[in-house]
Amino acid sequence: MLAQEGGHAYIVRLVLFGLTGAIEVEGTSYNGSMPSWSSLKDDQIAAVINHVLTEWGNDAQLPKDFKPVIPSEVAAARADKLTPEQVYAMRQQSGQGETKARRPRR
Repeated sequence: MLAQEGGHAYIVRLVLFGLTGAIEVEGTSYNGSMPSWSSLKDDQIAAVINHVLTEWGNDAQLPKDFKPVIPSEVAAARADKLTPEQVYAMRQQSGQGETKARRPRR
């Protein structure tokens, strides 16, 4: 996801604004809604994103030039005021495709 062009910007907006639409994760299709986390502070959103990107083996999929998300990126993205449907369209337009990040085990 991050290795693709626009991946960094997409993931910030995904967490900040949520997502509505059909996606595929590790070969499983989902069609629902992910709520917005916009009520969290910028540093909290950045911390959540960085945690997910670097845990459960996800760090092995990061590009070599990976830089963690910083709170100022989240602050700048807030100005976009996207709907979850617009984030979905952003995903489709940028070719994010199937999500390969590993989910935490339960």
